[in-house]
Amino acid sequence: MVLLGRRAAEGMGKSVGDSISVNTRELPIVGIYGSGVSLVDGGAMMTLAAAREFFGLRDRVSLVKVKADDPRQVGAVQQAIEARFPDVTAITSDEFARDRLNLDAAVQAAWAVSVIALLLSVLAVANTMAMTVLERTREIGILLAVGWSRTRIVGLVLGESVILSLLGGLLDMGLGTGALRILSEGYKTLPFPASVAPTLLAGAMGLALGVGVVGGFLPAWRVARLDPVPTLRAV
Repeated sequence: MVLLGRRAAEGMGKSVGDSISVNTRELPIVGIYGSGVSLVDGGAMMTLAAAREFFGLRDRVSLVKVKADDPRQVGAVQQAIEARFPDVTAITSDEFARDRLNLDAAVQAAWAVSVIALLLSVLAVANTMAMTVLERTREIGILLAVGWSRTRIVGLVLGESVILSLLGGLLDMGLGTGALRILSEGYKTLPFPASVAPTLLAGAMGLALGVGVVGGFLPAWRVARLDPVPTLRAV
């Protein structure tokens, strides 16, 4: 069971009685809270015992907030914590907020880059398959002459396009998973997961499949209109 922040509930269209998916598990929403702090209202809360069991933390915690009686002693308190606990990273509220702003900017930039990368991927696949079809025009003409149907040849072109995209998708997922792990280790106070949910990986492969189909459509359409007679004359 979780309490969902008002900002998160509005963004996801959730209310009490609904559920949210976390690490492929469905958690019921038992309440909506509002603190007035956008960072807090954009998340969810559960009891410490439930969180430890859910994330397999046992007796560990990932974040502890400390309030100094004298704001002027924040730096000294920070140094004392790091001296007492060498494996712990202590940051001030200003540093925490700056990291959060950097994260928001990075998310927006990532969306923009993703859209551009998607368009470039489609163009790259289309260009690669167009060059392949151009270089193999004679072979395709011969296949048509010996009885291959246009549908079969179109399927051949689309199949090569899809395989090319899927291989690229696998490479991208490997790089993305590695980068995410680095970010989760470098920014322990920010919500970077250390692993990627299988459903997200499946969606990425589905997107790669779509890129292959869309990118290979134009070359395949060109093959479907190919006249084998001029091709055979040039052989």
